[in-house]
Amino acid sequence: MVEVGTTNMTHFKDFESALTQDTAMILKVHPSNFSLQGFTSSVPREELAKLAHDRGLIFMEDLGSGMLVDTGTSCCSGDPTVRSCLDAGVDLVTFSGDKLLGGPQAGVIAGSADLIGKLRKYPLLRALRVDKMTLAAFEATLRLYLKGNTASIPTYRMINRDPEDIRRQALRFRRKLSALLGSTHLRSVLLDVVPVEDTVGGGSFPGSVLPGYAVSLRLPELGSAGKLAEKLRLLEYPVIAGAGGDRVMFHMRTVSERDEKRILEGFTELFAINEARADNID
Repeated sequence: MVEVGTTNMTHFKDFESALTQDTAMILKVHPSNFSLQGFTSSVPREELAKLAHDRGLIFMEDLGSGMLVDTGTSCCSGDPTVRSCLDAGVDLVTFSGDKLLGGPQAGVIAGSADLIGKLRKYPLLRALRVDKMTLAAFEATLRLYLKGNTASIPTYRMINRDPEDIRRQALRFRRKLSALLGSTHLRSVLLDVVPVEDTVGGGSFPGSVLPGYAVSLRLPELGSAGKLAEKLRLLEYPVIAGAGGDRVMFHMRTVSERDEKRILEGFTELFAINEARADNID
């Protein structure tokens, strides 16, 4: 493998001059988990596709996050979809089955039927291919895309959640948690709904900001936020929360109604609250 250009400045001539008789492929790697700002330059995939095909070479792009459709959010726009790469002349596109696609963890190769056919026959495929359960989960996810039912894909749904809807959920959950903690012997419970800046994560859309809300909690009698977070992680059903400003933070964008129930059950376990009393909290 021959590196081309520099970290922030890569031009067409850099690729062109690096080609030799031994070159078999041009590879473009999309910076899905970092961003370059300022004095930068990169070569459009359309130009690289033409260069590769004029020289009889394969053009491959590692897209990383694997976005199949536009997320529909202004903060997560500008990244190419798998289809747009193929339409631009890329022969092979590699991407993740999880991340923005929202399926199981897997590596995917899409593109030219002829090249994919050759890959199918490569001896290492049997050692590297995924199992049937992964394939079944991946197929189920893709069928949701085909039906246009992207709202049923948790990753896609969470990214596109309306901030006002998140705020209403946070207020409801705060009320439930306040009622539960009020039945303990704690003398001080600091519980608030606060605005937060969520991120897509998973190595996708670095620097993106998704406006959201979190329920922040501080229980001074149990020590710092780190101490409380540790206690929640050590429950029979671990509760993983964020932290900020010495408070445990429940980011409601990613908390479902079932998750709310599990969190409340966790606090019931933590303080050994009578289950009958906990069930009456709504």
